[in-house]
Amino acid sequence: MLIENFKMEEIFEAKEFAKAIKEKKDEVFFIGQDKYTALVSRKKKVPFLGKISSRTQIYTSAKDEKFLEKVLEKMKQDGVTYSRIGNTMFGLKNKPNFVLDGLNFIERFTFVLDLKKSKDELWNKLDKKSRNAVRKAEKEGIIVKKIEDEEELNEYYRLALLNEKRISKKRSSFMLNPKSFFEYVFKEMVSKKMATFFIAKDENRIIAGALFFHTGKKIIYYHGCSLREYSNKQAPSKIQWESILYAKKEKYEIYDFGGCTPNLTDKDSRFFVYEYKRKWGGKLVSFYNIEYIPNKLYYFIQNNLLIKPFLFLRKIRNI
Repeated sequence: MLIENFKMEEIFEAKEFAKAIKEKKDEVFFIGQDKYTALVSRKKKVPFLGKISSRTQIYTSAKDEKFLEKVLEKMKQDGVTYSRIGNTMFGLKNKPNFVLDGLNFIERFTFVLDLKKSKDELWNKLDKKSRNAVRKAEKEGIIVKKIEDEEELNEYYRLALLNEKRISKKRSSFMLNPKSFFEYVFKEMVSKKMATFFIAKDENRIIAGALFFHTGKKIIYYHGCSLREYSNKQAPSKIQWESILYAKKEKYEIYDFGGCTPNLTDKDSRFFVYEYKRKWGGKLVSFYNIEYIPNKLYYFIQNNLLIKPFLFLRKIRNI
């Protein structure tokens, strides 16, 4: 029987992260069995559409396939049309072998750095362009520091909103978390050393920022933002290098660049994200997401009559 359970070691299964994503106004709860736990974030159903509009995002690192199958079966029993275990930066280390009607496995990728290497080894593994970008930022006098107060956090979020508007012109599915999500992370998770915000300043102006989550021996690049008009100063690259040094100093062993999509052309905006992360000398590793669609008719309606029209209208708004 699946029951409410406790926080896990993985940051995306921690009760603090659950409270943060609850700021998205989703229904958030834990389900578990024995030593296994999953964090479920369920979109509220659209009035009059009920099950057709129901979607869940599931966070779990459980290796037990029977548990994973039971979690998905529970979503089906609850009338959820679409469920996904994992996302573009988090998932299962190995591809499961169980079978359910409507199940789909997605292979994802991310670059990771081995922080047990020396500073010089890490520096020398960088692509020449990345090293030059860091040097350029230093020459420009860019200063990287942690966010210390709400005023800096407000400015960080202003940059994030500008980024969202720019990115969503090409990727209409790109959605920024609400400001209250970042406020909760700053107020409740930073002090517990579960998260860190970095910002880059040109004189007194914040021109770039990044949010990292910490879990066990790993630090994960979760979100970044920057002002396009200051791109020649290479502030994001300065943040990445300073964050790598910070993670190494704090004895983390793995620096995770937070997901990427290989094998794209330069006509896809995600290609440039992949190229940027590739140049930091990390190892490309894979992980897996699970999609579960128990009712194909409901999913067809949800995807084609709800989601696609919403994304189309959103894209028009941002043109």
